[in-house]
Amino acid sequence: MAIAGGLLTRKSLVLAKVEVVPGTDAVPTALLDAIEVIDPEFSIDPNVLEREISSSDLSPHEHIVGRKLASISFTTEAKGNGTEQAGLVTDAAEPKLARLLRGCGYTLSGGQGLIETWTTDFATNNDLTMPADQGGDHNMQTGDGPVQVALNGGTLPTGLAADVDYWVIRISATILQLASSRVNALAGTEIVLSVADAAGDVQLICHTMVHRPDASPDNGALEPADLVLYVGGQEGQAPMVQPSVAGPVLYTITVSLGGASATAEVDVTTNNTADGGADVTGVVVTSGTQIVLGSSGAYFVMEWTGNLVLNDTYRILVAPDGIRAQPISENFQCLTIYFYEDGLLYKTLASQGTFTTDMTAGAFGTFEFTFTGQYVAPADAVLPTNEVFEKTLPKQVELGLLTFHSNVGLKVEQWTFDQGNNVVPRPDINQTDGFSGVRISDRVPVGGFNPEAVLVATEDFWADFASALAKVFTARTGTTAGNQLVAYGPRVQTSEIAFGDRDGIRSLDHSLAFRRLNGNDEIEWVFA
Repeated sequence: MAIAGGLLTRKSLVLAKVEVVPGTDAVPTALLDAIEVIDPEFSIDPNVLEREISSSDLSPHEHIVGRKLASISFTTEAKGNGTEQAGLVTDAAEPKLARLLRGCGYTLSGGQGLIETWTTDFATNNDLTMPADQGGDHNMQTGDGPVQVALNGGTLPTGLAADVDYWVIRISATILQLASSRVNALAGTEIVLSVADAAGDVQLICHTMVHRPDASPDNGALEPADLVLYVGGQEGQAPMVQPSVAGPVLYTITVSLGGASATAEVDVTTNNTADGGADVTGVVVTSGTQIVLGSSGAYFVMEWTGNLVLNDTYRILVAPDGIRAQPISENFQCLTIYFYEDGLLYKTLASQGTFTTDMTAGAFGTFEFTFTGQYVAPADAVLPTNEVFEKTLPKQVELGLLTFHSNVGLKVEQWTFDQGNNVVPRPDINQTDGFSGVRISDRVPVGGFNPEAVLVATEDFWADFASALAKVFTARTGTTAGNQLVAYGPRVQTSEIAFGDRDGIRSLDHSLAFRRLNGNDEIEWVFA
């Protein structure tokens, strides 16, 4: 006779799917939406309404339960799905970890050049509109480029041609226009479009894996004041040359000889010569002329009048092909999450969340998520047994290319990140339970790492902390194609330094604050 009773915590399954309509059950399935998780938990934050009734005795009166917020939390491994380098942003193609980030205030973009089909309406304007299923913000800024366009059947609209470079004019989070040059883009002079193809849309090719640089050098002053630094793939090519590296490469550009255009020189060094090419020195810089970044196929251009200043330094990250996740500040997406536990089903709708990470040397990296959403009463349900998980295995944290500014030689045991989303209920007397779902209202992203202490001459952590110097932080987990995760913070400040003791070796525990560069870019993740 079998032993009955006792629900087992190990017999559990979590499913997650992006909602088309926030608050409407997306009905995730074990076949398509199963997430590999550790220690899933369900909790409720009820608003218990106590009734302070005056009566002839001191016995309390019955309460009622008002608004109920439901939360589901779990840990998952930092890994890809083995196919993300194709750069396809769809529910079927993106890593499950990337899907979870969509529920934490991120938008995804493909990074092998092809971004999905953009809708056009040439009868009324010259706009290109981002596909609805991409969600969030396209995160391209005015002056970005070059980009190119491709056919989607039929013919391209009049005004556009294949194998021609264009530059972006940002209209909104979901709409852009194209200009014939970077100068025209900055001036807002768009290309006039007409006669759409049969499908009324085009495909946009761009360089999402070349990250927009900071035009301010390490000293914080823009020298000269009109300096513009931008990056992309090599223009004027047919077809356009796609930047391509096997692993992330941080290029450091240092002015080694100050001076005017065609006189000034720069040195270009990397944190990863194996993937980014050899360091080069004494490169003569002419304003407005491309300089190729090592063997990556990407380039940078400096435009200025006057003189470049000796020792001013700039940094550019080129990441492998894949899927890029960037934070956004509007148009947040929501998840439906199912949590089965040995015969019970816990569910949240319109879920948004936050997360922390732990990347410790020799272990596998982890993300710990907490999602909050609309409460659905738990119900009995048969635990699905046809779940399909991603086949990739997590890699131990090694060969991480952790770089703090340009220093890739630090001995670091662990780095962490906390997204710091503030997820709040939205009171609404016209809705059930008196609230209308939840919303991410703010974020304060922070992190940390713990390098061994070194001499000031090697790395002056204390001076950087005292001066609030913003630095680049980048690191990766995983080393193989289809299973790399790259983190990139373009402006990171040290907010605290504390002593640590690592088996008798002095370490310095850094608390880091991740700051904006252009906005919605304080931290970016690349699945490659």
